[in-house]
Amino acid sequence: MGHSNSNNNYLKKDLLLIFIMGALYMVVEGLWRGWTHISMLVVGGLASFFIGRLNQHPKFYDRKMWQECVIGTLIILILEFTSGMILNVWLWLGIWDYSSEPLIFMDKYAYNMLYCGFS
Repeated sequence: MGHSNSNNNYLKKDLLLIFIMGALYMVVEGLWRGWTHISMLVVGGLASFFIGRLNQHPKFYDRKMWQECVIGTLIILILEFTSGMILNVWLWLGIWDYSSEPLIFMDKYAYNMLYCGFS
């Protein structure tokens, strides 16, 4: 029984982390761009969850700070791109329009140097 309770505590902790970091992600995006979308709660939360999990992996311990930053940035870029493709392209929600931003990929996504700070 103790093992099940321990797993339940980890799940609660992970969900709380996802929510708090997702909310922080939304706040920063709102301050940076002037608005955000509720989907960023999930994207930001998952990004922090995956980056946090990497920090618990023994092979990640010996990485230099710039390497951790690059890996974290790639995680965020993949999640942002995937959410943009699903929400903007496949579901046609039209949430983001980065057509006037530099470094556009597939007319839907712009790389932002701020991501390195999040990772």
